[in-house]
Amino acid sequence: MGFLKAVYELGKVELGSKNKSAEPYFSDIDSFLQLPMPIIEDDQRQGREIRIWLNVRDRDAKCLEVTGIAKIDLKDYLNSNDADKINETKQKMLYREPPGSSTQWRYSPVYKLRKATANPHSALLGKRGTWRDDNDSRYYKLYKTVLKPLEDIGVFSSGSADLIMSELEEKADRIAELWKDKKRSYILIFGINDNGNFLYPGELGIFRNHFKSRLEPNIGGKMSATCSLCHAKAESGANLDKIFKFSTFDKESFLPGIKDGHGVREKVFPLCDDCISVMSMGREVLDGRFFDRQTIPNMNIYVVPELIFGNAELDDVAVNVENFIKSGLKKAERLFSYLAKQDEILVYHFVFWEENQAQEQLHVMVEDVPPSRLKCLERLW
Repeated sequence: MGFLKAVYELGKVELGSKNKSAEPYFSDIDSFLQLPMPIIEDDQRQGREIRIWLNVRDRDAKCLEVTGIAKIDLKDYLNSNDADKINETKQKMLYREPPGSSTQWRYSPVYKLRKATANPHSALLGKRGTWRDDNDSRYYKLYKTVLKPLEDIGVFSSGSADLIMSELEEKADRIAELWKDKKRSYILIFGINDNGNFLYPGELGIFRNHFKSRLEPNIGGKMSATCSLCHAKAESGANLDKIFKFSTFDKESFLPGIKDGHGVREKVFPLCDDCISVMSMGREVLDGRFFDRQTIPNMNIYVVPELIFGNAELDDVAVNVENFIKSGLKKAERLFSYLAKQDEILVYHFVFWEENQAQEQLHVMVEDVPPSRLKCLERLW
């Protein structure tokens, strides 16, 4: 519980700072917004946005009628850990990872191109140039998981998805030209051309409403159980696997009683809607500030601080932990220097995990490590 409690407190602190200036229409979804790409401060490796400017008849319509693509341009992605800039980017992108790798829809019109390939034109259109017949082509995946679902649900008018793809085919050379630096990751993001201004998805009510409509059935739900964190009686909520996919709850060896299909929610780790919101924000803080993926190949590491008495100084502690992740983990002689200098009013939680398709395989979790233990380890090291 130490690790989960720490994540919960990080979420509370972050939500407290957000709510002071949050726009009303983001107040109920802010906790669930994510960044589509990691923040890389190195100018040579910083991510890029390829922006698709859509022309529509009426940007305020309940169903957007797309008339074509005005232009395609390139913009630098976020490269700062400034909290306000991160929050602004999340709200503009309106992004969240889909519930599973096989999900055939997305929360917003953002598509991950990822790193450039040796032949970007072929990667977009398929090896034979007919993307509709090539399930591995980027255009096929873009159409099937982003554009067509938006049309099917009524965000785009009938025929809009095919119109967009037709023009993207014609402009494949333009996208290939922009998607060429193999050191960088890229995203395609669709926005609205508003008299020469690019409106991001989060700046339009129709996309915010779509995000909410997708979120509700995939995060919460009817549930009669006691919340595992706040211990309140919950009539709606979800299990912890909506935040951390460290376990596969559909295996009989893991979940007792699954054969009869009864009581599944109550036998795992149920959370009420409020705690799901706080934990979701806490997970975002982890991934943005306390996450190392470079020190050990294919291994992700969380270093999570927890103050034993209150959380008023949590932001100050967080800065030292971030320095530790950026510098300490990469240099053996300074491995515990930053953390060991802290006072004894806090402990740390270390989590080592690996991405395994749609699951997150937990290898080691070490909870409640005080600075004195780190000082001892540093001396022995």
